[in-house]
Amino acid sequence: MEKQLRKLLNRVKMARSVDQMEKITREAYDTLSNSELQILEQAIQDKIQLSTNGKSRW
Repeated sequence: MEKQLRKLLNRVKMARSVDQMEKITREAYDTLSNSELQILEQAIQDKIQLSTNGKSRW
């Protein structure tokens, strides 16, 4: 499962929109454990926070 989490985190890193990140999250619910989902959701929130602070690396 850890490999799957890394793959999804990389997809979040490369995502260009919130819609893309939401799609990744929906896919993750079928394959990840609760703790892995929390890590993925935190990564998404961090990316959104960076973009709203004007420090986006997108």
